Amino acid sequence: MEPTLSSRTLIGKAIVVLFRFTNEFAQNLAFVPAEDTNLMRGGWGSLILFKSDLETATPKHDLYFIPGKIDSPEGLKFYISKSYTDSQTSANLANDEFGIRQELATFRWTTEGKRDTISITQDNQQIFHIVTKRWSLPVSAPKSLQTLELSQKQGNTYFIFKPEAVGKGRMTHIIDTEIDPAYLPNMFDYNFVTCFTYNNLELTIPAASINSSVPPRK
Repeated sequence: MEPTLSSRTLIGKAIVVLFRFTNEFAQNLAFVPAEDTNLMRGGWGSLILFKSDLETATPKHDLYFIPGKIDSPEGLKFYISKSYTDSQTSANLANDEFGIRQELATFRWTTEGKRDTISITQDNQQIFHIVTKRWSLPVSAPKSLQTLELSQKQGNTYFIFKPEAVGKGRMTHIIDTEIDPAYLPNMFDYNFVTCFTYNNLELTIPAASINSSVPPRK
């Protein structure tokens, strides 16, 4: 059944970590399905932690990990290989309309002054933990996030979409990280570049286009 495609705009808090990954990492260590590893390329990657619906009693939390790009019928596009959320509705939407395999988990996100602490658990097992402290230097949403064109692959179907991010953030120092390698790659062992925190990031996610052709083998 064809998914019902729609666009949406979210406003929330985001922590964005940028990396540079090798082809070997993107193909062999990033939790990419085995049938798609030969389509992956390294380069710029990112970890995005997003907290939306801030005005409600139960904000929604998401984690997206991008290890590089996938070769799609429309060329190389960024690819989300792992994602977690605490919203079943979000997980259903991500899978059905954007081709993102999103798993349910429990998030604990606390803010004290300039410091953010995020812990993610699944079945009472801590799978991810990070502590950050934002600096005073303001920055716009990085160009790599503003131009983040994605392609998610399920079988021979590609979901292609280009989110747009607008917001002013702060350079951020990463104080501590803990990652269970059974759930996420230990990305901080590789080429970490920088980190930003955005308290009011406006993220517009347009409807995905569907392409069921197969990219040429290289």
